[in-house]
Parts: sequence; C-alpha cells; structure tokens
Amino acid sequence: MLKRINNDQRSCVFWLGCGIAICITSLRYGLGTLHAPETGFVPFIAGLAISLLALIGLAASTARQRAGIRWKPLMPEGAKGGRLLLTIGSLFAYALLLAPLGFTLCTAIFVALLLRMGKTHRWVVAIAGGIVTALSAYGVFGALLNVQFPKGPWGF
Repeated sequence: MLKRINNDQRSCVFWLGCGIAICITSLRYGLGTLHAPETGFVPFIAGLAISLLALIGLAASTARQRAGIRWKPLMPEGAKGGRLLLTIGSLFAYALLLAPLGFTLCTAIFVALLLRMGKTHRWVVAIAGGIVTALSAYGVFGALLNVQFPKGPWGF
C-alpha cells in the first residue's frame, strides 16, 4: 500500500496535467493530418510527449516508493539555492538583453557566466568558452542556415 505521495510524484502529476491541458487546448486549433498538419498539430504532439514522460516518471517514482527506496531531495540539506536562482536570473537577463545587445555578444556573456557559475572554470576559460560557443552558433545558424539573429548596436 502506498504511503504518502512524494515530491517526485507530485511533479509528475503536475506535468501530466499540463500535458493533458496542452492536448485539449491544441484540439481547438485543429490537428489536420500527418501530411497536411494544421496549427494545433505540433502542440498536440508536444502535449502527448509531456504526458508520456510524466506517466513514465510517475510509474518509476511509484515503483521506487513501493520498493522502499526513499525519495531524495534535489538539493542536499543546508544547501543554498543561490546558484540556481542566479542561473534562472541570468536566463531572464539573456531574454531581456538579446535584442539590445545582439545574439553574439549576449550569448558569449551568458555562456561565460554559466561556465563560471559552475565554479569549475577560471574566468579566462569561461570567457573563451563563451566566445567560441557564440561564434560557433552564429557560424552554423547564421552563416550556413541563414537564421536571422538580433544584431546589437555594433552590428553583430
């Protein structure tokens, strides 16, 4: 018999609900066919994928609970979520600064900060990694695939 529902199971139920809501909402836009998809087709597939993954997670979590394996929190006791909040804040900052700074500069700064936040790289390595990542992404997507990126005040 199951005891209490743990946080893993709660999150899976939440994502299952989100997936079902996405599927139901996408039906309003029409699915079309596989060869002639309509507007709701891709969101419907995404909702199915979210629901399927949530069900897999729920089944795995329930099986672990029945086997007597205790749920372990993501962050150990006494750990502070400072780096997590900093990462989430940097994602918001990236979204806000992408248009004014441009893709290349904003991506280089963002990746450098993420590499440094992991505390495994020195600043020089983090900055070099950010520059290489931004230029590589721009080269592949901008030059080869002709994807339009926001250009900053310096034209890149």
